[in-house]
Amino acid sequence: MLGRAAPLRLRTSARRCAACLAPGTVSFLTFPLRSRTPVEMHLCGPHIRGLLARDLAVPAFLRLRRRLQTLAIDVQNVFLLHGVFYDDRGRALQPAPAPDC
Repeated sequence: MLGRAAPLRLRTSARRCAACLAPGTVSFLTFPLRSRTPVEMHLCGPHIRGLLARDLAVPAFLRLRRRLQTLAIDVQNVFLLHGVFYDDRGRALQPAPAPDC
């Protein structure tokens, strides 16, 4: 993703990634559709970039979907994971364009 500001730099925590279980994550907070309660996901660098770029690998998408289901949250209610961006098998349908740099 290409921005017009300096790159965003965040400190990582020792928590494990919700998508791959790798240590060293940043927190991503989202409000599912029609919910007053946010969902916090801890994601490693590659998976937070994949989520924001709407281009998660299939295994990462499927794992996040399973984990959200345990909380009774459908991925259709999470903006960057819903069916406009991913098909039922977890394949990215509309990844963000890669920067030209």
